[in-house]
Amino acid sequence: MRFFISYSRSVKQEIGQVIKLLRAAGHDVWWDADIPIIEDWWATILKNIEWCEIFIFIVSEKSVQSPYCLEELRYAIARNRPILPFIVDDYTRYSIPPELGRRQWFVHDGDPARMLGQIMQACRTIDLAKYADRRSAVTSDGFPKPEGGGSGVPPTLPSISGTSEVSPIQFSAYIPKTLMPDDWQSLYGYVFREKVASTVIADAFERLGKKQTGYSSITKPGLKPLVGGAQITATPYMTGFQFNPVSVTIGFYDDWMRFDFRLRAKDALINQFATGAITFTVEGVIIADVPLSVYVGEAGGDTEINSAISRIYQAIFCSYSHKDTHIVERVESAYKALGLDYLRDVTTLKSGKHWSAEILDLIAKADIFQLFWSKSAMMSPYVKQEYIHALQFEKDRPNFIRPVWWKAPIAKVPSQLSHIHFAYQPNLDKN
Repeated sequence: MRFFISYSRSVKQEIGQVIKLLRAAGHDVWWDADIPIIEDWWATILKNIEWCEIFIFIVSEKSVQSPYCLEELRYAIARNRPILPFIVDDYTRYSIPPELGRRQWFVHDGDPARMLGQIMQACRTIDLAKYADRRSAVTSDGFPKPEGGGSGVPPTLPSISGTSEVSPIQFSAYIPKTLMPDDWQSLYGYVFREKVASTVIADAFERLGKKQTGYSSITKPGLKPLVGGAQITATPYMTGFQFNPVSVTIGFYDDWMRFDFRLRAKDALINQFATGAITFTVEGVIIADVPLSVYVGEAGGDTEINSAISRIYQAIFCSYSHKDTHIVERVESAYKALGLDYLRDVTTLKSGKHWSAEILDLIAKADIFQLFWSKSAMMSPYVKQEYIHALQFEKDRPNFIRPVWWKAPIAKVPSQLSHIHFAYQPNLDKN
């Protein structure tokens, strides 16, 4: 019998035990851990839902909130697949999806052998002949033909917000050209779709008013499409400066959004330029840096801002310990929100049973190497192999290694990395 398992990564380990038993019993089982790194992951998921005879939906607090899990469920229902829902946690803490409201539920008590027995017993009551008509109706590409004819266009990747719009976005920042010590001034960051660039400029000018001539602006051109609803965090950093707030997180539900900060030169050197950046992240994964530059001191003299190069990141290598499960989930959510094939390939390789030498090739191809630093990462021989390999590219790639940490006190920093700034991101500890 052919099974498709839809689940949240938060229960991957325990569901993996059940999958081993199903396969040992001679059944074919597909879950997204089986996606080859060269495949289009969403198209592969749809084809395997079409391939399966039984669709098992693992009901958990995370899966019922996941747009990807819910879209898999809806697609299976649309294709008339038998649905077996298994509840694996306390369902009184959340709402069961209405698509499962009239179906028989099963409760998984943690015993994989008992769950195998429940699956087999349920399958004996299912008349698969009732589902054969839709299962056989597929196009040459492997996608189902719609009822009444048509080309068989598969559903698109679900957006987090429920809207399907994904268009290139841009990043920009408006910062004072000069700043006196201890003088608080405004700093604005923006994330926006290309089509509303003029609206963003108008908003910035309205905010700045007569001060606009004293501000410089930096705009980063187009990133790959970003799905609506992605949680974007902006964090400014500049040596000797204070920012209030230290970071801002906003859901990308509209065509543009503004991040409001105030900054002051606290310990910065006088009569010199200070440089830094606003770093933008999705689920903790760095996707862009917009450079900042301010002259600290009296206005006048040679305070012309040199043009800065904004950096957009398409190849982000994330180094982390698998014991930090919430980080693993964040990285996987990020590649789905960003649609970055490189990041997907990294997570696929790192999810394997054995550390692969192919990982070193991906590090060599990376735009940045983001290190998620924790006590578990400190103890991991694989994480150490990765950052040691990344260090050899540091000379030719400024700011290539970007460590972040989230739980105080910070785990001991190895001497090889002591010259690198470790950014504190406490929001990473929130599920």
